Parts: sequence; structure tokens; C-alpha cells
Amino acid sequence: MIVQRGNIVIPKSSTESRIKSNLDLFELDKSDFDAMEGIAYKSGQKRFGNLDGKWNSHLFDNENLDI
Repeated sequence: MIVQRGNIVIPKSSTESRIKSNLDLFELDKSDFDAMEGIAYKSGQKRFGNLDGKWNSHLFDNENLDI
């Protein structure tokens, strides 16, 4: 989905099988893609990996997201 959005993905893995599986790309149907994009749009969420609360940091002061 990230590639389908036009973003670059840098996968990380240490095992050969996982490295190979990271190359298996697929594309969602437009209706499924739009539905997934709508989840973040409706909630106003912009980042899915905001760990500020866990790390006691404030990298993203403009967003209030809890994990």
C-alpha cells in the first residue's frame, strides 16, 4: 500500500527468506485502497509509528496520537 501511494519503502531484515519476501509486491484494488486510505483520513491520523509516548519525547508536537 505504501508503494501504491508513491512512497519509497526501505525494508529491513536479516534473514534471506524475509529479504526475498520483502520483494513480493502487490497492489490493492482501487476500492480497497480507497477504503484503507479513508481510515486515516477520517481519523485525521498522519503517522502510524509515533512512539513519542513510549520514548518520552516530543518529535511530533503538532499531532496528538496515542499508541
